[in-house]
Amino acid sequence: VGKSARQLTPGFELRFSKDSLFCYLPYIGRAFNIDYASRDNVLNFTTTDFELIPKTAKKKEQSISLKPQGQREIREMNITLYADGYADVQVFFNQRQNIAYRGQMTVEDR
Repeated sequence: VGKSARQLTPGFELRFSKDSLFCYLPYIGRAFNIDYASRDNVLNFTTTDFELIPKTAKKKEQSISLKPQGQREIREMNITLYADGYADVQVFFNQRQNIAYRGQMTVEDR
């Protein structure tokens, strides 16, 4: 996805559980054939309507796919969680340049 992953700084986050998805990530990239009048950040949303698909686990990492429904520009979000506490996030768009992030993960007990 793109050239390299963007290192996330404090203040941005992607948070999900089995029944909710909260996304607040920066978007820097090219947009193709979209409504330029909209200044909304496509990666700033909360939803309870999404599909969470576990992927094949590898040694010291786990991958999942999130497919948010009702987010017309986002096709899929792939997340790889590593044993060292970091996570990679790839976001695939319909009408924008794809983007990747890398950041530290935290696990919340519920």
